[in-house]
Amino acid sequence: MLAIRFWAADEGVYDANGGKEPGYHPNPAGKALIAQLAASVGGRSYEEAGLREAAGYLRQIVGSGRTVTTRLAAGVRTLAPFAAGLAVLLLTIALAPAPTDLRGRRAVRRILRAGGRLAGAQSAGSKT
Repeated sequence: MLAIRFWAADEGVYDANGGKEPGYHPNPAGKALIAQLAASVGGRSYEEAGLREAAGYLRQIVGSGRTVTTRLAAGVRTLAPFAAGLAVLLLTIALAPAPTDLRGRRAVRRILRAGGRLAGAQSAGSKT
């Protein structure tokens, strides 16, 4: 991490009309805070007067070499429509009436008309 602090004791924050914001006060402890933050992640901090040293540190941590321009095709794929479509499909399947097998119904009617016996079938206990 490289942190550069730009600070002056008389700095201020101004509104759109050019008036100084009364609630802003520069923090003189900022130098120690930013140094501690940078050191905690293995980096360094510099004051604005040390830009040359900061540039040297930046070259050291970034390195050198040939630069190449690449083109990255990035996109966003929204998954919500797919999830909603799947939910509708599953709900439709769950709530749809069960398909009727007409041949199966006719067979049940024949069995009931025949007194509950399959035509041509023998009972399980009688083998001759």
